[in-house]
Amino acid sequence: MGRSVCILGFIERPLVLGLLWQLFTGDSLALPLAVFFELFWLDLFPIGSYVPPMAAFPYLILLALSGLLGWGDSTTIAFPLALSLPFAYIIPYLEQRQRNYQKGAYNKLMRQARNKLAPTGKLAGSLLAASALQQLAAGLVFFWAACAAVYALFSLLVDKMIFPIILEVDWPVLFAIAAIGSFLSLRIKPALAVFFTGIAILAALTQLQ
Repeated sequence: MGRSVCILGFIERPLVLGLLWQLFTGDSLALPLAVFFELFWLDLFPIGSYVPPMAAFPYLILLALSGLLGWGDSTTIAFPLALSLPFAYIIPYLEQRQRNYQKGAYNKLMRQARNKLAPTGKLAGSLLAASALQQLAAGLVFFWAACAAVYALFSLLVDKMIFPIILEVDWPVLFAIAAIGSFLSLRIKPALAVFFTGIAILAALTQLQ
């Protein structure tokens, strides 16, 4: 709703949400995760009709699950973090579907205005309210479904040892991965070349050790 019904501006950014979440809950995981999501999608921003991934959505999924399950360190959160990322791309698709669904309501409003059957202000208000409630209900349902899906996949692949994955990583490693987004946002080829060359050298040195 913060991207279509009412524009919240920077309040919907993960970094702002993280600051507020940590301020009111004291959750030490909030700010490092916020930094990761801010960096990861820094290269993607709305231009024209392009709707970028919703970085706040997987961020809130991880905050909810970490609070419920006690995930509090980078090693525990790394794999659920990877599982949650695709959901940021699903949100723009759902938003597009909801906008297409509202075309019928818009046509109804235009017919009433064209035929002057009744004042259109009241109808427009009711249509906007209905659209907002639809988005709220759909968002809540999809949020909890996404939380359940991430937890189920994590439990199935890791806890049940069907596909044991242990990522011994700390926050600097996760920030380095997310920083690819910030480097891509520079649009400067020499900077990209230096960055990826450095990654290749570090990987080679790791293999030599």
